[in-house]
Parts: sequence; C-alpha cells; structure tokens
Amino acid sequence: MPDLCLSMPVELRKTKTPTKKLKIVVLGTRGFPQVQGGVETHCEQLYPLLAAQGNRVIVFTRKPYIKNPQKFYKGVELIHVSSPKNKFLEAIVHSVKCVFIAQSLKPDIVHILNLANLSISII
Repeated sequence: MPDLCLSMPVELRKTKTPTKKLKIVVLGTRGFPQVQGGVETHCEQLYPLLAAQGNRVIVFTRKPYIKNPQKFYKGVELIHVSSPKNKFLEAIVHSVKCVFIAQSLKPDIVHILNLANLSISII
C-alpha cells in the first residue's frame, strides 16, 4: 500500500496503523469520481486508501454534479444529497443538510472540506 503522505517525516510514516477502525464522514466536496476540482481529486485519491485500511468512509456528494450515481466507489460509501446548483447557496445548503445527516450516523471523525463550509462546523 502506498504511503498516505510522502512528504511526512520518515519517523511518522513508520508508525503502526491504529487498530481501531474509524467511521469517517466527509462533507464539503461536490463528489467523485469524475468531478472536476482540487478538493474532489484529493478526496478521490485519499478516501479509498483509508477505506482499504478497514475504516468506514462515508462521503456526502452533491447530486447535481454526479452523472452516474453509485453507492460505493473503491470501498467508499457515497451518499448523494440534493442541493441547489447556485453559486451562493449551493455549498451552505448542502453542508447544513449533511451535518444533520452526519449526526445521525454517529461518526468518529467528521472531515469538513472547503473554507466556505467553516460556518457550519459550529452546528
């Protein structure tokens, strides 16, 4: 399995993988696969690696960007949530919906992407 971060100091890369498997919920991305964007590319590459380590990774996607909806992508669970395709409302509406759904899933980690979603982290 490739290193998650090759720029990480060698002594940190050699640490053992934690034995507890985590439930990780991700929001703030448009989704993947095949959705253009830096965050989307990052997610498409990172989360399958975490899933391959035995973690349950759940990513909330924005329905308007997903051409061929699927429930799983390389071990990552995808939950497609509706949102308006509007430059000013899209991110915040989607993120608020996802925060409430995430609470019901009782995750160990909620990974909120994009600075625009910072305000919803207090919910």
